[in-house]
Amino acid sequence: MPKESLYLLNFREIDIFFNNTILILIRKGIFVMKTIQISKNNTILKLLNNNLKYEVIHDGFSWIGQGRKPFVSFNVKMFGKYLSYRLPFSCALSVKHKTTKNRIISEYSKFPVGFRILPLKLKVTAELLSDGRIDFSVESENENGMDIKAFFFPQPFNAKKYDPNDSYSVDPIRQGTLIYDNWQKNRKAITLLTLYSRKINTGDAYLGLFGRVCGKHGFSAVIDDSNDCTLLSCYNKKQALLTSPKWCSQLGKVGYKRILHMHFMRECDYVKIAKDFRKNEEKHGRLVTIDEKIKANPNVKKLIGAPIIHWRIMENNVPESGIYKKTKIGEVLHNTFEETIEKFSRYKKLGLDRAYVHTDGWGKRGYDNLHPYILPPNPKAGGYEGMKKLADYCDAIGYEFGLHDQYRDYYLDSEVYDPDKCVCNINMNKEYCDYWAGGPHNYLDSTLAKPFVERTYRELEEHGVKIKGTYLDVWGIMWGDENYNPKYMTTRHQSIAARGECFDMLRKQGLIVSSEEIGCNMVQYLDLVHHAPYAVTPQDGGPAVGVPVPLTNLVYHDCVFVPWHTEGKGGWGIPEGDAGKLHCILNGQSPYFNNSMAASGEQSDEELKQRIAETLEIAKVNELVYNAEMVNHNFLDKNRRIQQTEFSNGVKITVDFDKDTYKVE
Repeated sequence: MPKESLYLLNFREIDIFFNNTILILIRKGIFVMKTIQISKNNTILKLLNNNLKYEVIHDGFSWIGQGRKPFVSFNVKMFGKYLSYRLPFSCALSVKHKTTKNRIISEYSKFPVGFRILPLKLKVTAELLSDGRIDFSVESENENGMDIKAFFFPQPFNAKKYDPNDSYSVDPIRQGTLIYDNWQKNRKAITLLTLYSRKINTGDAYLGLFGRVCGKHGFSAVIDDSNDCTLLSCYNKKQALLTSPKWCSQLGKVGYKRILHMHFMRECDYVKIAKDFRKNEEKHGRLVTIDEKIKANPNVKKLIGAPIIHWRIMENNVPESGIYKKTKIGEVLHNTFEETIEKFSRYKKLGLDRAYVHTDGWGKRGYDNLHPYILPPNPKAGGYEGMKKLADYCDAIGYEFGLHDQYRDYYLDSEVYDPDKCVCNINMNKEYCDYWAGGPHNYLDSTLAKPFVERTYRELEEHGVKIKGTYLDVWGIMWGDENYNPKYMTTRHQSIAARGECFDMLRKQGLIVSSEEIGCNMVQYLDLVHHAPYAVTPQDGGPAVGVPVPLTNLVYHDCVFVPWHTEGKGGWGIPEGDAGKLHCILNGQSPYFNNSMAASGEQSDEELKQRIAETLEIAKVNELVYNAEMVNHNFLDKNRRIQQTEFSNGVKITVDFDKDTYKVE
């Protein structure tokens, strides 16, 4: 057994007695402690103060806690409502530190919250593993009630001495970006990253990952389980973006051990940081490749090299919706089922031999209305008869007919709405939104969604509508929905797992399953996501946030199909001035083909034929690398306009954004 060292600290307290109630006021930071230090191989770990400020010295290079300090946010019930109350860890009345051969263990207990002392104990561990690897973790004891809202730990790390002109932070916002110190372009958008907690598995952070590179030294920080985690960032005096996890409660408790894997390296870059995350996904069995998905459902093979058609039937923004109030656009029938057949027939004749069709607005009242049950198909578009005819036609010409569907937004005017099935927050208020097309809605508890999914696809089958794929909207890019309704008490883990069960059920029926974006907690369940763009502002077209890099594709390229907009320059998730098709080619992914915003009738046969040829040329690149890991990405010029990706099968792709050229070798 390793010898243990124990460190006890004393605090100044002021006791106020009033009606037999003790109010303990503590002046934070009034204590003195000696530095605690352990080492292993070429790594030294130091605890510098009682509020969990660490220093790590790896290979002679020092990293130190900097910026926002660790804290705990408590839930305090006042006047029948829960409010949040934040304290630094150091405000605990009892603090003990001990060391073992490779751990520094800190125990915090007796937190003064409101007019009571909580029995809660938080055990904080910093564990030295192999060369440069440290696990920081928090676990709890004696949790009663719903006292915890969140905690921020560890303090962000930054190099103790570094050149800000040769340093950057790696950030997982959408596809991924590098935020260089003192970066001035689109500064406002970067500053916004410091103003709120960014939920992982959303567009704010596709991955539970961040990192920092200073010269040749750097570190990766991988969140072991990101279901209940956000990222919180700040700036230091040299305008370096510093990030660390803000861990959220599981129904008011810490609940389970929270772990941050940190890897300090001498030779470090964003590619190595991404690969550390991939290794962790593999370790947990969450990295499911396209080849494995094809084995589970051979129909997924039909996505290889297939252009994606994003098609619209009916748009219907009700007067109560935020979209209507913004645009004043109400009901618009973009295409009937019969008109769609005519347009697809033209595509086929002009050379688009196969495609995957994603169909919006096919339901009873159009796009984003009446969920989670939207049958029968839109009567103005042709009803069941017209939809069946379209599905049969797509099957005959080699187009995979897929649907847009939704089982999170729970519309108040849906015929199946039940207030008891809505997600409730800790104060038992139903989460509410009225922005989207269908107007006022709450959120359906994901664990209650499966019967609605089963009903929809059973009834479509009963009416002879041959569905080849389905897109369950937002599930792929939203946090798990935590539900405090005592009848259910659903955790985010359970919510994510319930979504996965629905996707797996549909996959077993032979359907290609997809969702909106590429959140890390859902990728294992999905064959296709419809966006994995870079962060730009505004998101539908504008300058990039930082320096875009394919961080997410360095992790998941061989795990899921991702289409890109390929017409013109800029647009949704495409940095201003860049050709979308070059990003699609660089990433070796699927091209979108004319969506219904550009009706084929507006193009001559010659124009459309040329567009089809260009799309198929891009799609051939996807055929080369769809199941290959992206092993590297490089900038080949100082202006970062010439970029290169490398894949595990030996393929290299080079694009020049200034010359609008590319080369595949």
